[in-house]
Amino acid sequence: MKVYEKVREYIVDNGYKLEQMNVALVCEYLRNVGHDIPKPDRHICRILSNEYLAFSDKKEVTHFEAFDIIVELSKMTGKSAAEVDYILWSYCADGYGEVCTAKKAKGKICKVKKYCKKKGN
Repeated sequence: MKVYEKVREYIVDNGYKLEQMNVALVCEYLRNVGHDIPKPDRHICRILSNEYLAFSDKKEVTHFEAFDIIVELSKMTGKSAAEVDYILWSYCADGYGEVCTAKKAKGKICKVKKYCKKKGN
C-alpha cells in the first residue's frame, strides 16, 4: 500500500483513524518519522487551486487532491514529494518565501507568474 493511501486510511476509514488530527498534521507526523510525503496544508491547497497555478479546476483544492497533485509533480520532476511540497509551501507561506501569500503576490520576483491565474500578476 502506498503511503498516501495509508494517510487516507488513517484519517478516513472507520476501522483505524486519528480523529483529533487533521490531514496536514498526520502528514507532518509521518514525514517526521521518515515517510516521503507532502503535507497538504492551506498554503499548498491555495497555490494548487484554479486561482493560482491551476493544477486543479477547483477554487478550493481538497487535502487529498493536493496530496495526489504533489505526488504526481514529484514523479514528473524527480524530486521527493516532501521537497516539492516544501518548495511550494515556502513560496507562499508568511514569514518564509512570501512570493505569493494569501494577501499579496510579488509579481516582480515571481518565477512562475506566466503560469499563474492570480489576478494582478
